[in-house]
Amino acid sequence: MLLDEIIAQRREDVEKLEIPSLDSLTPCSKNTLDTFKSMAKTGEPIFITEFKRRSPSLGEIAYHPLVERVKDYASKGASAISVLTEPKHFDGSLDDLKTASEALADLPILMKDFLIHPDQINLARKYGASMVLMIVRILDQNQIQEFFERAELLNMTILVEIHDENDLEKIRGFKPELMGINARNLDDLSLRLMRIPLLAKKIDWPCLKIAESGITGAVEGRICRDFVDGYLIGSALMHEDRVPDLKKWLALERKYFFKACGLKANEIQGPDLLGYNISPLSKRRFDDFGEIRFRGKEVLVVKGNPLKEVKTALKKHPFQWVQVYVDEFETYASALKNQKILLAFKDAEELKGVDLGRVDGLIMDGAHPGKGKEIDLKEVMKMELPFFLAGGMHSGNLERLRENRWCMGVDMASGIEEEGKISQEKILEVVKKLKNKKEEDYVGSNG
Repeated sequence: MLLDEIIAQRREDVEKLEIPSLDSLTPCSKNTLDTFKSMAKTGEPIFITEFKRRSPSLGEIAYHPLVERVKDYASKGASAISVLTEPKHFDGSLDDLKTASEALADLPILMKDFLIHPDQINLARKYGASMVLMIVRILDQNQIQEFFERAELLNMTILVEIHDENDLEKIRGFKPELMGINARNLDDLSLRLMRIPLLAKKIDWPCLKIAESGITGAVEGRICRDFVDGYLIGSALMHEDRVPDLKKWLALERKYFFKACGLKANEIQGPDLLGYNISPLSKRRFDDFGEIRFRGKEVLVVKGNPLKEVKTALKKHPFQWVQVYVDEFETYASALKNQKILLAFKDAEELKGVDLGRVDGLIMDGAHPGKGKEIDLKEVMKMELPFFLAGGMHSGNLERLRENRWCMGVDMASGIEEEGKISQEKILEVVKKLKNKKEEDYVGSNG
């Protein structure tokens, strides 16, 4: 397994490094955790933005001069900078860490590496870091305790990273105050966003929570937003030619997002996700994608399609999202390793027994999807994870989104049609109404 290979290599690397003594190091003058706590108290999101040149899952990411990129991060709202220092698989170095810390003397710097010995914390401090990442999976209880003790001596903060419930149980007794919840499966490197809220709900002690991996835009950020205090974002920002304003990039001022479905046109303006239905069972079936300009928010909606047809569509067209239904989830899941999965379901009962850690988002579509029938309020109230509400939604009943505090948006098909055809005017009406609603208008009755 790749992780084992990396750990073995880091053990060899650490043995060759010259480790500075504790007496030679100056503890951090400010504690980063205290800074983050102050931000959280005021509702200010924590943005840890990352500099990395490559990763095992993506290969080479992008080239940007380090100093220029981290200064851009700082100017666009970063609360801290993460720097990869693992050399073989991420092309990082301790010199990168030093360069970043010297360029941004007033901003917390996180050394992101595979820590297997407390002496690596000494190195992190020597090269300017005030934080380190600790991956729970690769450590035992004694090592974890040693890491906390060493970090305390240097007034450094540990971001404790977990990937699954086993990690959570291993770290529970320590009750760390800064938890990173990573959406990536370390065994197969798969990425599923719903792992973040699922794990966050099971952390039962007071702490700050950071969403890690898979945050590539506003919709992804919204899926996690109600469960975390901040985000660690790397690859998505490294791919940007120019660093965006982080709050605007994640659209943090918006409570609700909009998925339009049953589309057959190219230049649809307004929705956050654009659904194209290729189901042979749907009256909205559409598969002529030659004129579609893909922008990363298109959703391939499948139901009753042969697996071969779905694979062909994904091979020919760059869909980043695929919508599947619970009863066919296992049929398609293996073919969707490179796409985000939106799982459509009729009610909360249907989700029982489904491993939601294998999906990225949820759509409550009712018992009669595509028929324009509203979903019973009692069913809506049962949901305790982020979801889009479908089923008879239109611009005149958006108040239904208030029925559940975890509702993150609306999914419409018939509600944006005029005489059976998509109406851009109706779409813009929905966009306007969602935009004009204030956050306090949507405090759900079950929250």
